[in-house]
Amino acid sequence: MEGKIGPEIFKEARIFTDDKSQCMRVEEWEIPLSIGIIAEADIAGEIGDVIDKKLDVRRSKNEITIFDTTGIALLDLILQT
Repeated sequence: MEGKIGPEIFKEARIFTDDKSQCMRVEEWEIPLSIGIIAEADIAGEIGDVIDKKLDVRRSKNEITIFDTTGIALLDLILQT
């Protein structure tokens, strides 16, 4: 079953997640990862690093970014505050 985001878009995108190990198994980028469109090294980071300003989300205004969340409850609470 294919995810909602077409696997090919991942080639050009900067990818973030809430929990990298979990998303590799169950979310939108499980498919592009399993068919070789992206590799684990292509994942820019987790949202916690963005919130802590350890990572920039966009490096240019034309850059495509993808944030895929698996629904980690702790992050949901933090993002709502």
